Amino acid sequence: MRWVFESATSSGLKVVPELPDVSPCLLEGRNGVGKTVAVQLLQLVSGDVPHEFLGRPELWRSLRDRLGNTTITGSGLDGADVVKVQFTPDRWPDQPTAGLDHDALGTVTIDGRVSTMGEVSNLLRVDRISGNEDLASSVRIHLQQIEDQLAAVASRIRAREEAVRLELDGIVADLESSDPHAVAGLMKQVRDLVESREDAKTEASLIAQRLGDAQKVVELIYRRESLDAEVSELSDRSAEARKAVDDAEAALAAAQKFADELAQRFADEGGLAKELADASKLLRTRQDRTARLKVQAARLAQSLGLSVDPAETNDALDDTLRMIDEIDARVKTLDSTVQVKSVVDAILPALESFPNELNDQLLGEGFSPDLTVGAARTAIEQRRSQLAGEPQPDQVRALIDTKRRLVRRHASLESLVKTIADLVRAQTLEAAAARESQDLEARSEEHSEQVAKSRQADEEVGRLQHLLAAAHEELADVTSKLAAKGTLSRDDAESEIAETLQRLSLAERDVEAAIADYLEQLTQADARVVAAEQALATARTRAAVAQTETAELAARLGRQLWLADVVTQRPLLDAEGVVDAEVFAEVRRAILTAWHAIGDTREVVERLQGLAKDFLDSASDRSSPLARSSQDLWDPFAQMLSQRILEALNSAAIRHRVFGDAQATRFDATSNTLTLDHGDGRVDERPLSSFSAGEQAFAFTQARILDLPAADQPNRLLVLDEFGAFVSADRLPDLATFLRSEAVRDVASQVLVILPLQVDYAAEIGDTSGNLRKTYERRLDQINARGYYTEELA
Repeated sequence: MRWVFESATSSGLKVVPELPDVSPCLLEGRNGVGKTVAVQLLQLVSGDVPHEFLGRPELWRSLRDRLGNTTITGSGLDGADVVKVQFTPDRWPDQPTAGLDHDALGTVTIDGRVSTMGEVSNLLRVDRISGNEDLASSVRIHLQQIEDQLAAVASRIRAREEAVRLELDGIVADLESSDPHAVAGLMKQVRDLVESREDAKTEASLIAQRLGDAQKVVELIYRRESLDAEVSELSDRSAEARKAVDDAEAALAAAQKFADELAQRFADEGGLAKELADASKLLRTRQDRTARLKVQAARLAQSLGLSVDPAETNDALDDTLRMIDEIDARVKTLDSTVQVKSVVDAILPALESFPNELNDQLLGEGFSPDLTVGAARTAIEQRRSQLAGEPQPDQVRALIDTKRRLVRRHASLESLVKTIADLVRAQTLEAAAARESQDLEARSEEHSEQVAKSRQADEEVGRLQHLLAAAHEELADVTSKLAAKGTLSRDDAESEIAETLQRLSLAERDVEAAIADYLEQLTQADARVVAAEQALATARTRAAVAQTETAELAARLGRQLWLADVVTQRPLLDAEGVVDAEVFAEVRRAILTAWHAIGDTREVVERLQGLAKDFLDSASDRSSPLARSSQDLWDPFAQMLSQRILEALNSAAIRHRVFGDAQATRFDATSNTLTLDHGDGRVDERPLSSFSAGEQAFAFTQARILDLPAADQPNRLLVLDEFGAFVSADRLPDLATFLRSEAVRDVASQVLVILPLQVDYAAEIGDTSGNLRKTYERRLDQINARGYYTEELA
């Protein structure tokens, strides 16, 4: 693989121009020529984030601000001929993360086709190993990576915390001070007070009913004593009218039976005679229906004080409906007045508590004249005076009683209207039957005698029906007059008095005293109704204020885009703008829990980061302020670090090359000591510093390379950085041999070894000759041209 870098850097940042298609490749150069930057850029292209950026975001921002639109062109890759990446650092985020969106880092083409960083990362993997890494430094690198990762996480959490704080825009404080159950409690209080008010009204209504019954008993007693001869006469007339009705009904039944028998004999003859008989029977049936409807209509009209006239009845029906609507409107106004009284009684004390010097202070904008404290106090005092004269509960009850009577009258009027309509229809059908019967009679000359008899029988039935109707009208008239007297008879008065007294559990002698007692009870009950109304109005005001405040907070939550999915599935407000208390409580709890979790998590991560730094500075010192305040985290952190180190050290390659096939069984992170089990009964504990010799460090690095996991990508670049610590001239052949080995070729497509300048070539070239001089000259030409040289490691 060959990599060419077209630099657009600024402010002293440099990138080496090329990494040749040579493996293993040795790159040796001056400091600051951009060796490490080139490797970091290739790591980004491969989908990785260099660990130093995670731990030190300021390095990331420095690279971003100075890189410019630098381009990398890679060729000779397995799976692609040419990969070209142009970085666009102006689009890079402020904070690097392990889950960085690499597609935002730049534009990509693969073999001339527009592509993505994701496709490049499927082709290329970059692994970077520090060449001066021995066992002790490896532990420190692990620890540094942990600290870097914790620092990156803490930074992300702090940034997220700030972003959430800005996003919430004061909502958290309002949510913490809000209490969704308080609204529910106030609403329950309103419901309880509504129930209390209804109970008070029911109690007052029952007392009013008892008072009315007692007063009626007094009236009945008076009427019982004042029944006169007129009532007796009416009673006699009622009996006579009842007998006349009974006699007429009996005579009519006999006449109808005789007429039916004549009609049956006539019908038995068949032919026209049968038709005449059927027509006669139909006429009698319709005459009977007409007569009954006349009686029914007359009774209804008489009970309503009307005549059997459709126009008069419809006018009465309209008048009744109008009066019912007027009463409904009046009662509604009176109910509103009670609530207004409660609001006035609640507001006025607060206004009266203001000192007079505050009378000119404005209470609200947009009023003309100005709504000042003094103006509001005067206006509400006047309104209270006006409301003082409004009807009391007993007057409201009187209106409701009137409405009940009007509703009953309305039902009776509707019945009368229907009966009159039925009567008109019956009269029309009777006339039609009469015409049909007359037509048939005119055609029946051979049956003239039978026809005459049948007609006489039908006429007698009709006469008796009219007589019965007149008898019913007389009975209804007498009954109405008796009702106007208040009772049907003295016996009826006695019966009603006894029944009412029994219902009231009173003796006749105690009625007057009971009325006085009921009046006192009713006054107290009415006062309880008024008090209940006032308490209900106050509770409704408090509930409305709390509901409004909660609704405003819920509306603010509903406008948060990050809550859109939640409030769409479970709206905080219904169609009428009322808060769903349960949903609001759940959303409130979730937001506050998440908010506090962010802070709690940040605190834990910052403490862990501090512990990692303490381990780096002095792993055995548990006396630092942070360590003392984080005793709950110290031991778990040390255990986690030890486990991580043991997992890294117990690979087959490291055990064989560094530990002589012994197994690392314990690592003490606080003392940096390692326990090795040789498998033959020998167990020894050694400090990590005892593994720092050059040969062991070299062996450790070789083991690290051999432990690299197989890559999913077809191209793998292995970078050995900072190898100057142990790579000397006599060890380079060993390194080259190792890097050319089949084991290394199995894990890496290309190997790059980076060294700082090992020799002052310009100063020493004069002391060389032969092939060494040619090598120095070749290297010096490249160094003079671009600050570094590359060649195959041999």
